[in-house]
Amino acid sequence: MIRTPRRSSQDQGFTLTELMVVVVILALLAAVAVPALTKDDEEERFERFVSTFMRDLQKQRFTSISTKEHRAVEISGNSYQLITMVGTVRSPMEQREAPVDCFVAAVTNESGMPGNSYSTPSVTPMSTTSYVLFEGTGGAKVDLTGSNEETKPSTIFFGTRSGNHKKRIVIFPATAYAALYQDW
Repeated sequence: MIRTPRRSSQDQGFTLTELMVVVVILALLAAVAVPALTKDDEEERFERFVSTFMRDLQKQRFTSISTKEHRAVEISGNSYQLITMVGTVRSPMEQREAPVDCFVAAVTNESGMPGNSYSTPSVTPMSTTSYVLFEGTGGAKVDLTGSNEETKPSTIFFGTRSGNHKKRIVIFPATAYAALYQDW
């Protein structure tokens, strides 16, 4: 017959003090990890919003050139819409909403290229509607007033409500090329 050694009452578990130490350590780790995770979520949503916007601009540009039709992106503070233009008839195609903490701060007719001086917008969503019109011939216009007269490089500013993340896209009218830059 095999006998198993008996355990003493001291070896049968953890003390209350040991359990409390573990709980305190876990609470401290959670307190440090949660803010870091939420910051990453905001940055990820912002990056996804700006990259989707940039991809949609390129899509409208390429489709406009290949079909020889005008295409547009209608921009407001918390959303934008892809539009097909046939004569004066506007046909909305897709609507995209910005994540809760992301927005378009401004669309200006100033070139936000590095080395150029330009005025930076406030860190709030823009309150007007602007258009980026891609012509079937390969050019682009950024229309700030509804008159289709802007032919200078223009800048679209993006931000988050916390102010921690900012980017800008510069659109060149002759080629309809769009360049993405960090910060404002």
